[in-house]
Parts: sequence; C-alpha cells; structure tokens
Amino acid sequence: MHACRSPKTIPTSDLQQTGNLIRLEDGTIVLPFGHKNGPGVGKEDGVTGQRAIVSYDRGVTWSRLVLDLHVGGLYASSAVARDGAIVTMWSGSGDSDGGVMEAMRWRLPPRSVVAPFGFFTPTAVDVDGSYWLDDNPQAGALEAARAQIAELQARVAQLEGEL
Repeated sequence: MHACRSPKTIPTSDLQQTGNLIRLEDGTIVLPFGHKNGPGVGKEDGVTGQRAIVSYDRGVTWSRLVLDLHVGGLYASSAVARDGAIVTMWSGSGDSDGGVMEAMRWRLPPRSVVAPFGFFTPTAVDVDGSYWLDDNPQAGALEAARAQIAELQARVAQLEGEL
C-alpha cells in the first residue's frame, strides 16, 4: 500500500468509481474506491486500481492522504472483517471470455500517520467537473450541494444506528 497527498476538495471524481462507505468499530469511516488514471484499462499500463480515503468525524471532512491499495482491476467493493481488517475485492484483468476476482486484506494506517497530511471538506461538483463556489451565479447550487452532503451524513448516522 502506498500513500500520496491529494489537493482535491471532493472525495472522488469522474475517473473514480465504485466506492462504498465502510465503518470501522471505532467509528472511523473509510471510502475505498476504484480509480482510472487514463484512457487505457488494465494492470499492464497501471491506469486502474483501488484507493481509499478516511474520515474521523462522520464524513464531515476527509483525508488528503490517499491510500493507493492496488494497481489493476475495476469495480471494487469493500467490507470490514470480524477482526477489523478491511477486505477489498475487485474484478481482475482476466482474458476476454471471463475475468478473475481478486481480493486483499488491509488495515488503515494509524490516525497519527493520516492526520499530518490534513483534511478537506467536500464540495459539490458540476457534471463538467467545475467546482461550485459561494459566489457561483447559478442560484441554489450551493444550497443543493449542502443538502446532498447533509443527506449523506444522515445516511451514515442511520447506518451507524443499524450496527
């Protein structure tokens, strides 16, 4: 697993996919997601793989530290094992008449490793990838984005209550 600092102000973008929120026993929320870094697909050119970011405050802020979990494969999904390890599975790069499923068990680095890189508060993004700012001339866009964030935070709280 490798890590890099992200300048992003959104959790994921148009080249990132199939993320799912998971909650660790201590309340930490992890967002593992697939990523594509270019037009090609496959392990050979290293343009796909799995990454993760983390929130320690119920999804209000997210780590700028992006964990590079694996290079290759698409359509990942993750879950927490009984021992607290995270298990991430994805569709590997098999031949054209059938793929392979691959998986890895991993653990989040300690907060003391993640925190020095800082955290960001997500903002809404228009479909063309431009950021919505407070002075955006499109009426109601920021309020709609804040409502979406509040809905996601409410869903996280609901999921926490079901555990």
